[in-house]
Amino acid sequence: MLDAPNLTEQELTERIHWLIRLRWLAAASVLAAAAVLYWWQSAAGPAMRTFITGLMIAAYNAGFIAYGQVLESGDTAISARSAARFANLQIAVDLFALTALLHFTGGAMNPFAFFFVFHMIIAGILLPPVAAYAQATWALVLYGSMVFLEGAGLISHTPIALFGRSFLNVDASPLITVGVLGLTLYLSVWMATSITVRLRQREREAAELMMQIQEKADELGRAYTELEETQQLQTQYMQRVAHELRAPLGAIASLLSVVSEGLTGQVPPKQRELVQRAEAKIAELLRLVNDLLTLTRSRHGALSDQIEPVNLSDVIQSVAGLHKARADSKRVTLAVEVPDLLPPVRGDAEGLTQVMTNLTANAIKYTPEGGSATITATQEGDEIVVRVRDTGIGIPAEELPRIFDEFYRATDARRFQRVGTGLGLSIARSIVDAHGGTLTAESQVGVGTTFTLRLPAYCGPGSPCEKKRPPQSAT
Repeated sequence: MLDAPNLTEQELTERIHWLIRLRWLAAASVLAAAAVLYWWQSAAGPAMRTFITGLMIAAYNAGFIAYGQVLESGDTAISARSAARFANLQIAVDLFALTALLHFTGGAMNPFAFFFVFHMIIAGILLPPVAAYAQATWALVLYGSMVFLEGAGLISHTPIALFGRSFLNVDASPLITVGVLGLTLYLSVWMATSITVRLRQREREAAELMMQIQEKADELGRAYTELEETQQLQTQYMQRVAHELRAPLGAIASLLSVVSEGLTGQVPPKQRELVQRAEAKIAELLRLVNDLLTLTRSRHGALSDQIEPVNLSDVIQSVAGLHKARADSKRVTLAVEVPDLLPPVRGDAEGLTQVMTNLTANAIKYTPEGGSATITATQEGDEIVVRVRDTGIGIPAEELPRIFDEFYRATDARRFQRVGTGLGLSIARSIVDAHGGTLTAESQVGVGTTFTLRLPAYCGPGSPCEKKRPPQSAT
């Protein structure tokens, strides 16, 4: 599919068509001048040469039309580079034709030499400044060569009585000169104003377009504000509902625990099994409610009121220690590779602990027996990079972009582990976003998954990176 032409290409294409249409008028005027020379001045030789020049102008103008159609290739505008070259060619040929016409109709005595001005106006409109000055030089060379060659007798001079003293027995040359000058001035004004009108029209169109864009931007701004307000209301509603649910669910869990432990009397085995199933379901609901509360708080930066330098090495070691027993029970090797001197990050220790807990728990949960999970941390430039790798079941490529969505669990994950809220990675991503970091995932089915956490390092007083800074020179 062809790209739409830009505004410059469209304008150049229109100007070139305008120049071709204007040339038909020039050809007709030359042919009319030939008739005047023949019938009024009885100048058969100059009239014939003028007539041939007019036909040549019409002929090469037809050639320009055909060439322009080839360049346009259908409905597409001529490219800016091709249009500039085409305009250069047309103006250069026109200047040569005008010089030939002047030579055949009085040479240097012909006041229609003022018509060179028209082509300079056109060149200034259509061409870059360097090309326009080059065309002016070309016109000067052509006209100067004609004057020199006629004066030296190297080419014949064709005098026209209309430009001499034989017109109505008076010196008609000044009158003709004034008339041609007036015609030149009026035509120059017409050409310049036609371009100006066109440009002003484009300016109005551009202004209207900018107003439409501004109106659309205002509408989008209002829609975005309304969306934010709606999301805030949804978040507040979710928090309120979660808070309202957590208390009764906790009470139900406590009551069921009292019953299952036999504190209210002996419970038959069948009834005890049903109570324990209810406890498990209540525990799942409590986890879901707690995850929802954590997610809403993380999205509003309300995880903790205390933002401070956090040593990720300590966080990683602590989380790994808590999950070591679980990994051993599944025969999954849990390894930690963290350097001793690792710059801290500025943030919420509780929130970052939850991020590492979610990532480590997932690595162990979705890794079969005999596999491994490895946590590494390094400093890369101004960032602390933590990677959690596992040799687990992996995530299908088509599902990988959605794993951070709320309540989403990959197909293989649901088959491998039925229990899960689908909020863990959403919470982790929200907490990392609130810290100005990034959390990404790479995975291959049957090979494993790697989660990469990047956080800006904190180089405050007392931190390892602060000690590495060169001393500031005195000013």
